[in-house]
Amino acid sequence: MKYILPGMGANSEMYSGPWYEIDNAHFIDWPPYHQETSIVDLANRLIVEYKINQDDIIIGSSMGGIVGLEIANIIRVKRIILIGSAVSSNELSFLSKALMPLSRKSIVKISQFISSLSKDLIQQMYSKSDPDFIVSMSKAILNWQGYKGDRNIFARIHGKKDHFIKCPDNCEIIDKGGHLIAMSHSRECVDFIKKQLQQHRRV
Repeated sequence: MKYILPGMGANSEMYSGPWYEIDNAHFIDWPPYHQETSIVDLANRLIVEYKINQDDIIIGSSMGGIVGLEIANIIRVKRIILIGSAVSSNELSFLSKALMPLSRKSIVKISQFISSLSKDLIQQMYSKSDPDFIVSMSKAILNWQGYKGDRNIFARIHGKKDHFIKCPDNCEIIDKGGHLIAMSHSRECVDFIKKQLQQHRRV
């Protein structure tokens, strides 16, 4: 099974069009918030609820990739593909590190109300997210200890203009892409995923 995880303020609606070309894929929505306070808590919950095991592949955008890597810290999955994501909190940009500590429920709810007035899909998704989940996971990402396992099991694609997570070395780069390449450059992301999965099968 290929589990595809969204970003923090998003859900499975962020994946459309070419994404449905990925066979045996399960697009996950974040489960209702149950007071998780760490990436480890959330990863363990997903493992149990979705019965994720060592034969599975995880594809994740932003926080989805972070949670995917934490799942791999707990159980070694077959493969991980990161879409505009990070392998440790050190890769967060200055902007992210400045904004995340400011996450308060009251501020999040105000920003969600403003987002609800927009017709933009990502803002609509954000406006419907649980504010407690957003506040808790913002803190959790800052405190995340990072991926500690075998780096040969993951591959990365990243937008060069991503202002939230630093553009890393040794990954596929989308020159005109920002943080939301899973949506803005879905064709490139899916083609990259297919290529990675084909190469992995040959190993």
